[in-house]
Amino acid sequence: MVSLRQQFGQMVMLGFDGTTPADKGPQKVRQLYQEGAIGWGIEFERNVTEGMKALAKLNKYLSDSSHVAHGAASMLSLGIAIDGEGGRVHRLKEAYGYDTFVSAKEVAETMSPEQAEAYYQKMAQQYAKAGINFNLAPVVDVESWVSSGCIGRYQRSYGAALDSIALYSRAFMKAHHGVGLPTCIKHWPGLGADRGDTHQSATDITAYWQEKRDTAPFVVLKDEAPSVMVSHAHNGAWDKNHIASLSRTTLQKLRYDVGFDGLILTDALEMKATAHYEWEEMVWRAVYAGNDVLIFANNPVNDVADLAMKASDYTIPLRAWQVVEKKLDVGDSLSQVIEENIRAAYRRILAFKEKWFAQMPAV
Repeated sequence: MVSLRQQFGQMVMLGFDGTTPADKGPQKVRQLYQEGAIGWGIEFERNVTEGMKALAKLNKYLSDSSHVAHGAASMLSLGIAIDGEGGRVHRLKEAYGYDTFVSAKEVAETMSPEQAEAYYQKMAQQYAKAGINFNLAPVVDVESWVSSGCIGRYQRSYGAALDSIALYSRAFMKAHHGVGLPTCIKHWPGLGADRGDTHQSATDITAYWQEKRDTAPFVVLKDEAPSVMVSHAHNGAWDKNHIASLSRTTLQKLRYDVGFDGLILTDALEMKATAHYEWEEMVWRAVYAGNDVLIFANNPVNDVADLAMKASDYTIPLRAWQVVEKKLDVGDSLSQVIEENIRAAYRRILAFKEKWFAQMPAV
């Protein structure tokens, strides 16, 4: 029997330090996975700097933990995710010996959809060779602003036309799905009009966001996308009080109005757009809103006072569970929703991992 704590653990995606199995970070991730405290790791540039052979060895070490049974939850494969869009958002850089790929905008401007699919097959094959099993891409945001923000300015969108976005996003997904790698379209409910940058500060897109325009790609692609990532932008048209990733209304529109039944992921919860929330509130609201996977990038923080680099925090999964457990103990209607959401998320994660990672745990 899988405990509620283990079910919640499958919802946690955690970043870590280290590039080899001998490093503390991978050892902690493997341990946390075996304990049922996390279900996913996420890799950043700090994990891939030693090249393909080292990365494949690292990910084999992490994946091998799938065969060590410490409760039913650990029979699920560990998800190993990465942000691999191409262009600015691409962790496997040429400097470390990897093949690199151009931005979504350049792909749409220089290739046919058929050429793009062949191009993205090379990307997907590189990830598969490295032992990565989940690509948090492509961006399907409609480009409506390029002077600032984190989408159009960095050429992360396939453009302003829905047809183009759908064609090239499908090429991306088909190439990855063809080698067994699930993908994640982002950022619900549309971030292409963003004037700010959710990585750097709180940002409000209420005055610029257009529902029909900005949600259209998600509606068109809902049956083909295994997962959707939600942005941290504030969209007062749907929720005057909370950013999209922590808004129950915003996620229910995706789940019920659009009819999306795959995984829903937060963007990285440490981004500065979430900074006005206390950490505890951010965690329980992410679960209450209806996210299936909570991403903690867990980047080391530079301490300006002593110029020392702090280590990543591997207590995050336990602290997150303690926040949720405290809410559950209240026993009110909010607690009931949180428990129901954890159980529903676990069922969706089971289905996702069974389909994409070829494992067969019993609930």
